Amino acid sequence: MDASETLLGIIETPPDRLVPQSVPDDPRSADALFAAGMSELQAARFDDARRLFELFVVRDPQHPSVPEARRHLSELYQLDSQAAPETLPAETAATPEPRDQLAPVARIVSTPRSVGGRLEDGFMLEAGDRVFFAARSAELGSRARTVLAAQARWLKRNASLSAVIEGHADDPALDGDGLDRLGTERALVVYQRLIEEGVAPERLAIAPHGKSRPVANCDTPDCAAQNRRAVTVLTGQRVSELPVADPLIGPRRP
Repeated sequence: MDASETLLGIIETPPDRLVPQSVPDDPRSADALFAAGMSELQAARFDDARRLFELFVVRDPQHPSVPEARRHLSELYQLDSQAAPETLPAETAATPEPRDQLAPVARIVSTPRSVGGRLEDGFMLEAGDRVFFAARSAELGSRARTVLAAQARWLKRNASLSAVIEGHADDPALDGDGLDRLGTERALVVYQRLIEEGVAPERLAIAPHGKSRPVANCDTPDCAAQNRRAVTVLTGQRVSELPVADPLIGPRRP
C-alpha cells in the first residue's frame, strides 16, 4: 500500500465506487491532505485529487500551499466542464423534461450554513460537493453525473440531512438576467438528477446565485471555469424549515 492509500484509507469497493473514504478518528492535517492530493494528481486519479484539494482549501485557507492547490483545482475544474455529456443509446434514451416544468417543483431558499465537521469531510471525500458546466450550458457531462450519483448514494445513507443546491454562472457573453437564469437552470438540473438517483424531493431545495458569488475573479476561460458550478450544501434542517428566499438574496456560503 502506498503513502496516499495509507492517508486516505482506501477500501474495497465495486468499480463504480472507487472513491477514497475517510478514516474514523484520523485527524488528517492540512499538510497530509495536500500531500495526498498531489499523490492522486500525479497518479492521474483526478476526481480523488480534486476532492482532496477542495477539502484542503476548506480546512486551512491560509496554508502557504493553498495557491498551488487552487491552480491545480482550476485545471481540474476545466477538465470537468469540458467532459462530454453522457449519451444514452437511442432505444433507451428518455425524452428530456422541459426545464420550465422543473422550476415549480423546487423550493427556492436561502443557502443554509453547512453542517461542517466530519459529515461534510466525508461527503467531500466520497463524492465532492460540486459539479461544473461548459460555458453557457446547463447540461451535465459524464463526470458530473458520476459525482451526482456518488452524492445521491451518500445522501441516501445519511437520511437525517437535507441538501440545498446552489447554482452559479460566469460568462461575459451573458447579461445579468441571462446569468441568473443560467444559475437557476444549473441548480435545477442537479436537483432533478439527484431525485432521479433516488433522493427524496422533500430533502432537496435550490438556491440560485447567478454571478453574485464567484470563487475566482478573473477573465480567462480556464479560470472562469471555477465559477460555472452547482454546489450541494448539506444541512441538518428540513427543507420545509428553511426560509424561502429571492433566488439572488440571502445568506451567502463562503
